[in-house]
Amino acid sequence: MPPLNSEDRVRELCARATAAKTDAELLPVLLQLQSAIAEQIRRIRLIAAKEIPRAFRSNSKAAD
Repeated sequence: MPPLNSEDRVRELCARATAAKTDAELLPVLLQLQSAIAEQIRRIRLIAAKEIPRAFRSNSKAAD
């Protein structure tokens, strides 16, 4: 099975969390989910840090 991308990983962990029958099953899944969401946020921030300045440069050139 190929590795999951971060969005798929979050979806898979959400499904596992909702399927958990006990707190003992749920807790490790929630910890993994928290970590996966934090990683997704880091990735999105990196993308935004690259794209937002580029978008503003494009807008300022168009206004000139």
